Amino acid sequence: MNPHARLPRMPQPPDLAAAGLVVAGVLTLASLWPPVQAWLPEWSLPTRLAFLMVVGALWGRQAHPRLAAALAAGATLLVLVAALSQGLAHASADATWPPAGWASLRLGLALAGLLAWGCTGPAPARAGWIWLGAAAQLGVATSAWAAPGPSWPTRAVLALLALGALWLARSQPVPAGLIRRLEGGLNWLRQHPGPSHLPAPPVAAPGTAPAAPADPRELSRSLLQLAGWGMAMVSLGEEPRILACNPAFAGLLGHDVEALEGLLERRCLVPACWVALATARAQALIQGSAQVELRHRHHNGDELATLAHLTLVRDAAGQPSHYLVSVQDIGALKQVQQQALGLATQLHAVLEAMPVGVWIGDAQGQTERVNPAVQSLGLYGRAEPACGRGDHESLMRRAVITGDVVRSGLRSVLDAQGVLREIQITAKPIFDARGRAVGVLAVDEDLTEARRSALALRHSSELLERIFNASMAGMALVNEAGEVVRCNLAWRLLVDAMEGQSLLATLAPADLITVREELAAIARGEHGMHMGEHAVRRPAAALAWTSLALSRLPGERDEQVRLLVQAADVEARRRADEEIAAARLRLAAAQRMAGMGEWRLDIDRGLVICSMELLRLLGYGPSDQVLPRGSWIERMPPEDRASYAAALERALNGDGRLSLDTRLKRPDGEVMVVHLHAVMQRSGSGRVLMGTLQDVTERKRIEDALRSSREQLRALVVYEGQLIEDERKRIAREVHDELGQLVTALRMDLSMLRQSLPEEPQALERADRMRQTMATMSNVVRHVASHLRPGALDMGLVAAIEWLAEDFSLRWETRCQLELAHDLEPSLPESVALALFRAVQESLTNIAKHAQATQVTIGLEPRGTLLHLTVRDNGRGFDPAVVAARRGGGLGLLGMRERMLAIGAVIDIATGPNGTVVDILYDMDKNPSTP
Repeated sequence: MNPHARLPRMPQPPDLAAAGLVVAGVLTLASLWPPVQAWLPEWSLPTRLAFLMVVGALWGRQAHPRLAAALAAGATLLVLVAALSQGLAHASADATWPPAGWASLRLGLALAGLLAWGCTGPAPARAGWIWLGAAAQLGVATSAWAAPGPSWPTRAVLALLALGALWLARSQPVPAGLIRRLEGGLNWLRQHPGPSHLPAPPVAAPGTAPAAPADPRELSRSLLQLAGWGMAMVSLGEEPRILACNPAFAGLLGHDVEALEGLLERRCLVPACWVALATARAQALIQGSAQVELRHRHHNGDELATLAHLTLVRDAAGQPSHYLVSVQDIGALKQVQQQALGLATQLHAVLEAMPVGVWIGDAQGQTERVNPAVQSLGLYGRAEPACGRGDHESLMRRAVITGDVVRSGLRSVLDAQGVLREIQITAKPIFDARGRAVGVLAVDEDLTEARRSALALRHSSELLERIFNASMAGMALVNEAGEVVRCNLAWRLLVDAMEGQSLLATLAPADLITVREELAAIARGEHGMHMGEHAVRRPAAALAWTSLALSRLPGERDEQVRLLVQAADVEARRRADEEIAAARLRLAAAQRMAGMGEWRLDIDRGLVICSMELLRLLGYGPSDQVLPRGSWIERMPPEDRASYAAALERALNGDGRLSLDTRLKRPDGEVMVVHLHAVMQRSGSGRVLMGTLQDVTERKRIEDALRSSREQLRALVVYEGQLIEDERKRIAREVHDELGQLVTALRMDLSMLRQSLPEEPQALERADRMRQTMATMSNVVRHVASHLRPGALDMGLVAAIEWLAEDFSLRWETRCQLELAHDLEPSLPESVALALFRAVQESLTNIAKHAQATQVTIGLEPRGTLLHLTVRDNGRGFDPAVVAARRGGGLGLLGMRERMLAIGAVIDIATGPNGTVVDILYDMDKNPSTP
């Protein structure tokens, strides 16, 4: 962090002083021309210099505040001295008086100098000086235009100075004291009549009531018109309203003045600030004025951070009349405060994380803050000079006095854990933008490790010797002729060249010349080092591949040249490389047979590296092995590009996996379907997406054909089911209508026949048996017709389920509990009601055959547009895998699922040792013909 970094400045109005400086220079030079000088009688040489100095001070008030302040003060003094000398000269009897606008121009330039000087001061003083100077400049300009004496150029210059002063004052906060003084002046004007040249107030006739005092609301309205900042006049009471406001207040909120007049004051604020406003109004009612930070609401919905000053205005009788509210936008100030808080937080975090001790002192060298590293060293609480707090503050005072960096000697101290530390203290003063010392920093450098490194360097030679002897790599020192001077144990095991023998004698003839030339070049300093794999003779008199690294050891000029040779056995690695090369050939063959290619996406570089098989599949040439990242998208149809981009984005920023089927167009125009599969891997410091591309065009064609066949088969099954249900309905009607009528007719004929039989016991008994048989036959016909297509289904699904539950309870003697909405019969198509009825019927059949349940619960409940059907039993349940494995097993469950799929319903079957639950959800707004 830069200690001299400045906080961001408050937003300033557009600086027109640079253009003013150019205009001032032109006027100063043009005034030297006699015709122009005659046209400007008041424009003397001191006036020109003062005007140029004032404009220069305004131009450089931010970049060079000290120089600007000096120029502004010099301009004011120059004007006063010139006016004094000219006034003394005109005091003589024979001197001519200056032009009429001379005094106004001198006064305006003096006030401009004071205004420029105020712009270079601190923020609180600057606001007061600028507002005071702007008001004075406005008064001088107004008087100059009202008086007949000054020339038109003088009036124009004074008007420009007044406009510049008002422009600078517009960006400054309005001082509360200035508002109070303006209100006091208005009250004084109300109580005292104006000068004698103003029209006197009318005198009341004898016997009439005296004239009423000035209305404070009219005075407030006059102040609103004069003010250049946002002001409003607000009424009293529990529901205060805006009585009047000036254009600056309306522009701050983005409204027109007419739109705000009569509006509730709280409508201009966010609701969270209503309580604060009410508190400030109560305080102003008691104390006469109050100031509060609020958040006003702009016309476009934005919130503005504002500073509101409320002043209670009283009438002539001393009773509260209304509030005068001054509003200033402090959003930029709030932003600066937040930035300053963020910088302070960052500084705190940096101090907390710094491993060295940091002392922060004031301009007198007194400690104000230390970081945790100082606490860990245990130095802050020590008052003794021996590297304690007193020693640090002494060094910090010296740094402030000298204005330079001060360092202490090496101090040995015990830290908080009792460990001996070697500490060096460095103190440095902190300067502000003006070069003044505003604080001091002291840093404790722990040099313990540096002292230890000196001891470690002492043992480096011994450690190097041990490493040389114990190294697992063969190491030898040779001279420039290749003779071994010294070697370690690993070298003796790898190379058949001991001390005094030549390394070159162990090399194969094909490598002898290369190694000898490299040795000579490295000895002469032409090459830095040489690394290569060569065939070297082992102590067992066999040649083996060995990696040799030759480098020159540093030394003095008069020392003999020594080279370090490192040897490593690479025989196994060479064999492994050969195996890898063979494996790559086998992999390429396997990829060709499987129609699969390999690719690698380098995310950082945006390149795709392709295998040769992938290039063959996509129709690329060998020169296209490295492709740009977006080259595949150009080969894709437009409708597949969005899904590929989304899948790639998920792989790069999500789980790191890519699996996608897409279409690619070959250069010959053929469209192929490929399967992309990839996983994210780390490669060094970057990320790489490794993947494969497989041609699945034929597989996709087969899958599409199989899917189409399944859909056709399902449609056929639905169609056949509908035919079966229609046939059942027809047979049930024929059985119920025709066969039932015949049975009923037979029963009637049999009854009549019995009445006509003689009173013979055998005949009567036979007739009774026949009548019972006919009754049983009638019940059987009714039962068969009901099971083929229950008639209760015509009365609704609820009635059909009730009939089915009653029949189930009678036939199987199992308690069946119904939870049906009797008062709300769902309006369902016939196909949907029949499918739901068959699902309940199949569930009850399975319960009767396999569940061994003692209680069954059937529920039907509408949930908005959803219809929830539940069949629950307390049986022993079943294992779906076992049922599916049986020959022909699970066909009933499969039929239920197919029926629900046909009508667009969702079925869920949950089973366990405590029973089975069949849940069906059907959306009654859905068309059953389009599931």
